[in-house]
Amino acid sequence: MVELDQRKLPLEKYKVYAVQNAYYIADHVRAVGKAIGRADPIHYAFIFGRLIQLVPGYGTPVFAFPKIAKAVGVTDKDFDEIMRNPSLVMPGTQAYVDFLYKMYDTGTPGIAASSYLACPWTYTERELGGLDCAKRVAEGLDKYGVSDELIQAYTDEEGFSEWHMRLLRITKDIVNAEANVPEIREKMRDAFRRNSEFELGFWEQAYRYEGK
Repeated sequence: MVELDQRKLPLEKYKVYAVQNAYYIADHVRAVGKAIGRADPIHYAFIFGRLIQLVPGYGTPVFAFPKIAKAVGVTDKDFDEIMRNPSLVMPGTQAYVDFLYKMYDTGTPGIAASSYLACPWTYTERELGGLDCAKRVAEGLDKYGVSDELIQAYTDEEGFSEWHMRLLRITKDIVNAEANVPEIREKMRDAFRRNSEFELGFWEQAYRYEGK
């Protein structure tokens, strides 16, 4: 993120991140299905289902992430291959989604939500406790010819859009609903810590990647 802020990040490092992120997004949706299938009370099935519905469909015209990735050279073939070839999935990416599957499959709704919260939260504006990741990523890519229109679209969608704010708010509500139970609160705290570690590692692996 520092090199993005300074407009110094090598383009190949972002492209590695983008392809891995596509895999993460797809598998996270599948992982949420675990929470839906074992929701108790049952109304949490509808809440977790709503979280999936809030995210614009991957690959649809309204989803800015693949657009900004393609603007800097990532291709449809790159996205397709990582979905079909397990050897292209980096160890940190697979470990991250495996962690999500485990938490959604075994934890309470609050623990499951805590294992994901760091991801959307870091993309939001600093005034809400986030790190402005969406804005910083988009603006950091402007040196590679990304249009001002696309930079603004990605920033708005990933950091400030209504669907993103609702997703973050619902996730926090799930967590807060169980925060008064000491044992669960401690497990949620641990899940959030682990989530934060995986989130950091996810970015770092792309930065460290030197190619085959």
